[in-house]
Amino acid sequence: MVNDIYIVDLNKLNSVTDEQHQYGAMRVLNIFLAKVEVQVSVSGYSSRAEVSDDIKNKKASAYTYYNSHLLYLSKEQLLAMKTANAILSVKRNN
Repeated sequence: MVNDIYIVDLNKLNSVTDEQHQYGAMRVLNIFLAKVEVQVSVSGYSSRAEVSDDIKNKKASAYTYYNSHLLYLSKEQLLAMKTANAILSVKRNN
């Protein structure tokens, strides 16, 4: 859904490995027929709990929390990311 926030393993999204900044957020901006438009958070954290805290306290709702570069992913790519544990959980942001 639009505005869903995924907790993601940034190391699995990038070829760069950084254990201190491994976890981040990815927000759904738009859903098109064949693609989903998303933004990835600017910062990463060492734990999933830190990302969850940012979601709970609405910090992850701010536009500035995310990189301005947009990604367009197919539904198949998103499913593959979930299977590979790159997407760890989904938070509905109503």
